[in-house]
Amino acid sequence: MSITPERHHHTVRLKSPRTPTQDSPGTVACLRINELVAGVVEHNRKWISAVEKGSQFCSAIKNTLKDTLQSTGQSPYPENVSVYCNKLAILVTILADVLSNAENSLARLKLLAHVLEENEIVGTTWNMNRIASALEAIVASYKQEIDTRKHISENIAHSLTVEELLLYVCTWNSIMNVERDRELLFRMVMYEFGLTE
Repeated sequence: MSITPERHHHTVRLKSPRTPTQDSPGTVACLRINELVAGVVEHNRKWISAVEKGSQFCSAIKNTLKDTLQSTGQSPYPENVSVYCNKLAILVTILADVLSNAENSLARLKLLAHVLEENEIVGTTWNMNRIASALEAIVASYKQEIDTRKHISENIAHSLTVEELLLYVCTWNSIMNVERDRELLFRMVMYEFGLTE
């Protein structure tokens, strides 16, 4: 018999009191919130890509129509302009899909808010109210921007002067600069949830 007690090879995993168990409603809700936020961030990438392609199409329309508007006797609607306008309209529907996804994510987030307490930290430092207000600001920003982009896509081909045409093109290209606060908000959300660019 030995003087030292026998050591059994049983490892005991200690859990922090702040760590919820695997099946608790809070953990499931937090995981779903993370998925919702990741989905909104991913759709924002599609938004940015569509806007950049739209800038290319607007420039192509400008290059084609500028010559037409400056000269007389040509058709006011060259064939390739209608192709670019159709592509621009498709991009606006992509933007509408991104907006719809963000609205659905916001609605689902509000449903999950009933499971968690309002002041419970979900991301790194944000609580439910902060996350909901961030998504509401993103949705409002999308709505405002999509109305302008839809107006541009519907009317750019009907420009009567070069100045009006340039106004549409410059507006399409500069709206993103106005919405820098939304991009900052996305960066903050990505930091909160550990998402990469």
